[in-house]
Amino acid sequence: HSGGLIVIDRIGRVGGSVRNAAITLGLTVQPAVISSLSERKGFRGRGLLARILFSVPESRVGKRAANSVPMPWQVQVEYDENVAALLRVPCELDEQGEIQSQLIDLDAVAYGLLVDFKEVLEPSLGSGGTLEAIADWSNKLAGQAVRLAALLHIGDRAGKTTASLREPIARETLERAIRI
Repeated sequence: HSGGLIVIDRIGRVGGSVRNAAITLGLTVQPAVISSLSERKGFRGRGLLARILFSVPESRVGKRAANSVPMPWQVQVEYDENVAALLRVPCELDEQGEIQSQLIDLDAVAYGLLVDFKEVLEPSLGSGGTLEAIADWSNKLAGQAVRLAALLHIGDRAGKTTASLREPIARETLERAIRI
């Protein structure tokens, strides 16, 4: 979820709310699991699948080396350092000790790219458009790209000064997110 308020107030259920709900999950599942999700009653109609970014890489079966080369030591060291730097990214706490959301803006050039991206997407969503069959998912694509750009922005600045985290997201970062 993107950091907003979630209020559940349905007839016959206990209600509640979550302030500043934010979550990013990374799941590794078999391609058949992803394919079967759209068959589950209510998953698509309620917008659940529209909020998930999918990546289904080409299968390596039949192309794998029996005696593959291990990961170079330096790659492992850099990976470990980068993960540790992400874990040290500072956060601000509110008076209850909860992590407080921090706004990261797009710079003016990145915002222009976002508008252009939305303008290209929009005609594809409607009747007869190339994305009509997945319009529910595609309709959220621009927002997902901005969220991904924010994650890239934070990742690029992990281990640097707190002030650099507050810099606006640049066009190049949003371009990378759109490519992904």
